[in-house]
Amino acid sequence: MQCDCIEQFDKKYAEQTGDPEANLKVGFIKDGNTLKVAPYLTAAYRRKKKNGEFESRKRTTCVTINYCPFCGKSAKGETNV
Repeated sequence: MQCDCIEQFDKKYAEQTGDPEANLKVGFIKDGNTLKVAPYLTAAYRRKKKNGEFESRKRTTCVTINYCPFCGKSAKGETNV
C-alpha cells in the first residue's frame, strides 16, 4: 500500500474491540518474480439449488482491491522475490 491506512485501521479496530489481534485481512499475490501486497475484501454468498432455493451454507471468496478503500490512493506495493 502507498499509505498507512491499514495500520491505522488495525490500531483503532483493536482499541474498539479490546482484541489486540483484531485486524483487516491482507493477502499476497505472486506474479512471476514479484510479490504484490493485495488488500482484499471477503464476500459471502449462497449457491442456488436447482429448485431455486438457496443452500444454507455460505461460501466465501476474496476480492482484491486496486485502491485503498479509506483514502483512495493506489494499493500497489511490490517486492521482488
